[in-house]
Amino acid sequence: MNTKNKLRVWLIVVLMLFPEIARAITIQEEEELSREFMTAVNEHYEIIHDSIITDYVTRIGDKILAVMPPQPFPYHFHVIKEYTYNAFAGPGAQIFINSGLFEALNSEEEIAGIIAHEMSHVACRHVSEQIERSKKIGLATLAGVAAGILMGATGSGAAAGATAVG
Repeated sequence: MNTKNKLRVWLIVVLMLFPEIARAITIQEEEELSREFMTAVNEHYEIIHDSIITDYVTRIGDKILAVMPPQPFPYHFHVIKEYTYNAFAGPGAQIFINSGLFEALNSEEEIAGIIAHEMSHVACRHVSEQIERSKKIGLATLAGVAAGILMGATGSGAAAGATAVG
């Protein structure tokens, strides 16, 4: 059996042993990831719990949701006490806007534009795609290691090391 066929066999074995590498992230997995993500956010950032601010941002988000197709997640809107200009979407429809950006915006339309942009990341499942891509990168790494092992087994030590590192 040539090296290419051996590599295919190793990839099949790896996929059989670790089937989670080959599948995309599900809605349920993203919801679980969302809970873990929120724990990390709460540990590293101060979320503003002022009901006036939170309700205002949520009302804007809800207006946008009203014109969107049905979504797989309930959306949650947060303002983080950070004085940098940033907003981001987390897994499971967690939308964040930093207080610095929030304060710098001049109108509800500008806030809506930022929130809608972040909501589009959720609606398009960009977080899920990034996780899926990282799994593929992980699979490529495993393939490189498997190829390195195969080359090492055939006596090509230097090539095996270079292949595994690559």
